[in-house]
Amino acid sequence: MNSCSQNSGTAPDDEEQQQSSSSPLKCLSLLKPLDFSRRAEKLPEVYGQWRAEQRASAGRIERQLRTRRALDDLIDAQLARFDAHYNHSPLLLRPRDVARLLDPPWNPPLANAALSWLGDWRPSAILSLARILSSFSPPSSSLSSLSPRAHRTLAEAIRRLKVQEAVLDQQVEEWQVMASVKMASGKGVAEELAKMEEMVARSQKLRYKALELAVKWVLDRNQAAEFLVAFAGVQDLAHRHAERWRARVGPVSVAVQACLPAY
Repeated sequence: MNSCSQNSGTAPDDEEQQQSSSSPLKCLSLLKPLDFSRRAEKLPEVYGQWRAEQRASAGRIERQLRTRRALDDLIDAQLARFDAHYNHSPLLLRPRDVARLLDPPWNPPLANAALSWLGDWRPSAILSLARILSSFSPPSSSLSSLSPRAHRTLAEAIRRLKVQEAVLDQQVEEWQVMASVKMASGKGVAEELAKMEEMVARSQKLRYKALELAVKWVLDRNQAAEFLVAFAGVQDLAHRHAERWRARVGPVSVAVQACLPAY
């Protein structure tokens, strides 16, 4: 009886354990092979689609990289042209050449009055153009998103350039007084021409310094490209406007402090 009662007492537990231990096996044996077989059938299709997406994405990245490299090359080439113009062009300083540097005859007088400082842009005006473009460019322009840090850098650089411009302005005024005296006597002409050549060379270096700062250290590649296009466009616009004005009203004279005879 006891053995029967023990058997009768333990039999349900053994049966439950057997059922509980066999139920996962049934799930695994019935579901897992079926699910795996269905997924396995789709693996080639899924893998092929994944490879196609990777190729398309890599192609887009490669095209973008080629575009960026081409843009970098164009920006570097344009900056190299400015470097050659501002830092390596020879200055032929006869007396009349100095007058032409101060008031370039190849530009309409109105264009000279608008832009010219010792023959070209004021360096601070170059950087001011970047700030103006940032303020007035449409939202689609990359220059419209100029960062606060970039604005601060430009403002500080403009301040320093204006100090150096003021020093050059003072030196030019002093030079004009001394040169007018020496030219009248015919003595010390070569010395005065050398002084003016040095001042013009310094102004050219300041111009390139301003351009290089904007293009290489403040603006990103897209912003630098837009800035260089706008920089050339402003010069061209001023020249064309002055030409149209001259054609409509006749020659325009702009007062310039001239101290050298045209010989």
